[in-house]
Amino acid sequence: MAMAQSDYESFLRVQHAAAQGDANAASNLGILYARGDGVLRDLHEAVRWWFAAAEQGNTRAAFFLAQALHQGEGAAKDAEQSERWYRFAAERGEVAAQRDLGILYLVDRPVEAASWLRLAAEQGSPGAAFRLATLLCDGSQALQDHDEAARWFHRAAEQDDDPNLRANWLWELAQMHNQGIGQPRCQSEAVRLAGLAADQGHPKAQQFVKRWASEFRTGSNPEHAPHRLVEAERAFQRAEQEGDANKSAPVELEDRWLMAVFAASRELYAPAQLQIGRLYRQGHRFVMMQSDEEAAQWFRRAGIGK
Repeated sequence: MAMAQSDYESFLRVQHAAAQGDANAASNLGILYARGDGVLRDLHEAVRWWFAAAEQGNTRAAFFLAQALHQGEGAAKDAEQSERWYRFAAERGEVAAQRDLGILYLVDRPVEAASWLRLAAEQGSPGAAFRLATLLCDGSQALQDHDEAARWFHRAAEQDDDPNLRANWLWELAQMHNQGIGQPRCQSEAVRLAGLAADQGHPKAQQFVKRWASEFRTGSNPEHAPHRLVEAERAFQRAEQEGDANKSAPVELEDRWLMAVFAASRELYAPAQLQIGRLYRQGHRFVMMQSDEEAAQWFRRAGIGK
């Protein structure tokens, strides 16, 4: 009850400031109405206050207003006005508006879509990076640039904190490596990226890794032959004895060793699972992220495997 009273008092303060003409307060008041924070949820009131703030030049409010008009929430759908406010906010640096304006233009104005998506992606929007990468892969011949697409898929995967979305980015990137799109075909990199996506629950990636692990186990695919991975591990160990492996061993040699670890971890080999956990704890480039939670999961798997 105390929290509810505090929320209501906060709402009253924002409402008072908005009524005095404060554009930021008006934008925030719209958010409170949209969420139902401290007041009954009312999308019509939210839109009214966003419009008032946008008219005063508030770009965040303009973005929310554009979304509402695009979706028909709190106001009738109005494609023309939605585009107008998206552009207003995008031209003034609102990254989310740049992303959504790019998405809006994907079908009919792909060249302009690419420009807006690239602008948003350069400012750290993983959603824009992914949409741009997809456009550069699958768009018209004039827009296709597989090298740039691969870079943006990488950027999206590195930036997105949402595990489901990150899994999608990783899977798309894995397919590019597997097919040699945007870079030389690299089966080991495809499997590594697919494995990261599989660990986050992506069903197609899980099927891909399961098939690859089966080929590794049986030796039915020469690229996955166990003796090649064992040789790679021994070569890397020799390089490791000569100094710091991360500095002195060639990257491709280290990658072959890591692929051996990766393959063995899929075969429920506890020492390899332990090594994968260490890579996550260190934030090694092979796993693309530092995560104590992921590390703990692999350590638990190693314990179960013993």
